[in-house]
Amino acid sequence: MSDDLQTMVRRIRGDLNRGVNALPDLRIKEAITDAIKRFRAKRLGFNQKNSQTVLLSAQEVIALPTGWIEVDFLRLERANDRIPMREVSYDWIEERQRGEPNEGEPRKYAIQNRQLRFYPIPDQSFTLVMSFLCDLPEVSVSASDSATNAWMVEGEELIRKQAMGDLLVTYIGGSRVIEGKAMLEEVDQVILPTLESKAAREQTSGRVEPFL
Repeated sequence: MSDDLQTMVRRIRGDLNRGVNALPDLRIKEAITDAIKRFRAKRLGFNQKNSQTVLLSAQEVIALPTGWIEVDFLRLERANDRIPMREVSYDWIEERQRGEPNEGEPRKYAIQNRQLRFYPIPDQSFTLVMSFLCDLPEVSVSASDSATNAWMVEGEELIRKQAMGDLLVTYIGGSRVIEGKAMLEEVDQVILPTLESKAAREQTSGRVEPFL
C-alpha cells in the first residue's frame, strides 16, 4: 500500500512496467491529482469533517471553513440545547431581511460567495457545530514526494487504479487501452461502491430496522 505521493508514483510505474523516459513522474502525478479531483465530492468517511466555532451576537455572516465542499448538517448549541438548522436559499433570507433586520435564535442558513448567512441574525452568542464534506490538503502535482493524506492511505486503491486506468487509456494507449478501460470499470463498479458502503456503515441513520 502507498502512504505518500512518491511511493504511489513508484508503484504505478512498476505496475505499468514503464521507465522514467517512457512515463515521467510529472505525468503520473497529474493522473493521481486528477483522480483525487474526480472523487473529491464523494462521501467516503475520511473526507468528512466536524468543526465548531462561536457564533457571536449580531454576527449574520461567517466565512466557510477551509476545505469546505458540501454541508452535511449545522446545529447550534446553547447550554444543554442542541438546535438543528435548516438550509434555505440566499434569496429566502434576503427577502425576509428587507427593512428592519430580524434578530433572534438562528434556525436557518444559506450558503453563497463562500459564506454562511444565518436567519434570524443571532441575538446572543451560540456554539455553531458543522459537519461537512471537505478537501484534503497536501497532495498536488507540485507537492513534495513525502506529501500524504487519506487519499494515499484509505483511498489508495481507488486513486492508484483510477490514475493507472487514465494513463493506460490517455497516455500509453495502443493495445493497453482495453486494459485501462477494464481498470476504470473496476474502479466504478467495485472499488468506489465498496468504499461508499464502508463509509455508510460507519455512520448511524438514527433508524432501527426490524430484522426479518
